[in-house]
Amino acid sequence: MRGRYTNLSKMSPVERGSTLKQFRSEYLVYGDFVRQEPYTFATSAYWVPLSKLIKNVTRATATAEIEIFEGNMVELRANEIEELSSEDEDEDDE
Repeated sequence: MRGRYTNLSKMSPVERGSTLKQFRSEYLVYGDFVRQEPYTFATSAYWVPLSKLIKNVTRATATAEIEIFEGNMVELRANEIEELSSEDEDEDDE
């Protein structure tokens, strides 16, 4: 998933913006990438077109991921409410 390589430490805020002659939706992907020969990890960043990032996303996979996210949010809210309720009970006991 390589895009246009960039070195963030050498870029000004203006250079981090879009300087292309045509409009393209791109995202900055930063992380450890495997370099070929001698196969080492290198921390770097690439501007990657949105179309490349979502190439393998289908409606079914997106729906499944959204359902997982929503389920996690329901569980998180329930845990937060339970934690707040137990804190209120502790304060009432004092």
